Amino acid sequence: MDISQNFDAIPPIAKEIRLCLEAGAITAAVTMCFILIDSLAHYSRPHENRSTRKDFKYWIDKYLKSQPAPQYQYNSDDIYAARCALLHSFSSETDAHNSNKDLVRFIYGNGGPHIFQPETNKTLAAISVPLFFSDLIDATDRFMQECEENPELLKKVGSRLEGMLKPNKLSP
Repeated sequence: MDISQNFDAIPPIAKEIRLCLEAGAITAAVTMCFILIDSLAHYSRPHENRSTRKDFKYWIDKYLKSQPAPQYQYNSDDIYAARCALLHSFSSETDAHNSNKDLVRFIYGNGGPHIFQPETNKTLAAISVPLFFSDLIDATDRFMQECEENPELLKKVGSRLEGMLKPNKLSP
């Protein structure tokens, strides 16, 4: 069996994110973006244990890069806190924001650039979800390219992807 075929599970997630964006479902789109990051971090983790925040942050640091010249540059601590805030309390703030005053809270928008003006508010950024999604697709491409170039990583990730839901297979 060709384990690289297991990567076919990834494009349907991107398609669902795109559908959310086209429908104006911004919160659903950003939630799916966090799920995609969580999944890829989980499948690429260097150990056999359950994935952790460290794995999530490592994946962000290694693969997710901002497009040239945005006001906000991705930070894995900020993104992990934003993920937790949205997925666990459907908000922009979590306990981590209260204990670490340097973390940036996110609000989400449906276009334009990311907006971050630290001279006005150093703990708030407006994240363009379409731009975040575009950057995430680029990160996913970088990740998949590394898998192609690293047979050990390809084998590890490919075998773990066998259990990933395949949304296009779930439709009636």
